[in-house]
Amino acid sequence: MLPVPGLEVFRGSSEGDDWSLLVTSSLQGTVFQDGRLLKYHDLVSDIWFVARNGEIKAGVAVLRRAGNVLPGMPFAYYQGVMFSPDVDGLPIPRKSFWLLTLTNLLLETLTREYGQLHFGLHHSITDIRGFDWFNYGRPGQRRCTITPRYTALLDCSELRSVEAVLKAGRKDRRQDLRRAQQEGLTVSSGNDVDLLLRLYSAMFERQGTLVSADHRRALRAMATAAVTESIGEILFVTDRDREPVAAQLALYDSRSGHAVANASIDDGRLAGAATMACVAFVNRVFDKKLQWADFNGANSPARADFKHSLGASPRLFFDIHL
Repeated sequence: MLPVPGLEVFRGSSEGDDWSLLVTSSLQGTVFQDGRLLKYHDLVSDIWFVARNGEIKAGVAVLRRAGNVLPGMPFAYYQGVMFSPDVDGLPIPRKSFWLLTLTNLLLETLTREYGQLHFGLHHSITDIRGFDWFNYGRPGQRRCTITPRYTALLDCSELRSVEAVLKAGRKDRRQDLRRAQQEGLTVSSGNDVDLLLRLYSAMFERQGTLVSADHRRALRAMATAAVTESIGEILFVTDRDREPVAAQLALYDSRSGHAVANASIDDGRLAGAATMACVAFVNRVFDKKLQWADFNGANSPARADFKHSLGASPRLFFDIHL
């Protein structure tokens, strides 16, 4: 592509004002790119910006550990390229040009710096030609591998209430919630990170699977950031004896609530505790007047079915490997 006058690529900091403003203002900005979350993880965040005449137009974080680029953090989504609101707001003839130009410049720069790259694009990015066409017609040069993935989204601006969400969902979820209420289960917000990890690990042990050290470390980091930095919370479901039977880690940003990890013990699951935790999460999204309740992934049959049974719609997004 022909060079555009005034464009420059430069490094920044995940704890700097420029990054914070882009994460907050961009349609693609999420809590998973927030410096307040990233600093709790055992990794290095290389921040890159593209600016034109001093105004930031795009940015991305390249995550590394021990010198190696990571294929994303466990439990994290949408850690990819963000565009400024003025780029996203352009009419199509100009927006297409700028998406291609900014993406190409970023990729040209980053492929000189790193042996591999990984981006999880936000679901608002539907035009991925800038990635698909990178190094097009250049035999032997690195090309992007693009993998379609799905999340499950509730548009709270359309449904407007938890009652509307439940009505839109399947009747077995409504039955779950009634059963949980009849069993005397209740939900409250807490900050016991160790309890969350115990419930989560116990759930997988019951299924004959051990949670990896990387996943335990990532979940602890996210939960600690949530309760310490006030960017999320842990919703615990307890029985009549105040014993915990389920938990939901939720993170929030300026547009969305994210259901990061849901865990339940056997009795809690059978009594509808997992559904109660999810409904409590959706209710918190309404309380915070956010647009999206994002169940963060719908890429295996059983989990996707549960999330869609709550009325969440499938939404396509893309993983990029280069």
